[in-house]
Amino acid sequence: MKAALRKFIFHIFLDLIYVGDLYLCIRSPWLSEWKNFTHLQPSPTTIPHPLNEYPAKVDVQIRVTEDSQQHIFSGFGSCQRDDGDSNPYGGIVYIYNDREVKLYTPVDSGTLSTNTDGGFAFTGGNSFYGPFEGSYPIADVRVRVWRMCDFPAADFTSANEHNVSVSVVVTIKRMRLLSDLISL
Repeated sequence: MKAALRKFIFHIFLDLIYVGDLYLCIRSPWLSEWKNFTHLQPSPTTIPHPLNEYPAKVDVQIRVTEDSQQHIFSGFGSCQRDDGDSNPYGGIVYIYNDREVKLYTPVDSGTLSTNTDGGFAFTGGNSFYGPFEGSYPIADVRVRVWRMCDFPAADFTSANEHNVSVSVVVTIKRMRLLSDLISL
């Protein structure tokens, strides 16, 4: 009986700690609706957001379906490969400002060397061994954006100058705990 009472009190204590920490955790982002995309559709697609400030973090989610299972991939804030190569290419590249997120998707350049094998996710061809392989020319896409005030105060920040002649910059953080979130 005493052990059960101690366990019950311990769980109440943990619940109180959790409720107290709710204000220290990352708040929910603003979410757009899922939109259906197909490869070679007009690009870019603009998703307005209500923040009226530059987001502290933007995440573009690409949802594909394989064997009735949904899988989510990340969009990238960097460039795609050219469609002139014969290999699969694609993904979603995004840019944002204080009013909107623009999503750039694979398009056909219309040249003689055009490769229309562009999609939103690629999990490997015939030489790939894994849970599933495929190219996904149809996907659902949504955007998540956070304000700076949606995050707790940073425990560690560092500002480094980027030098184009160095490909890796190592920053040592002097903390004893593992990081919950690292943002570059």
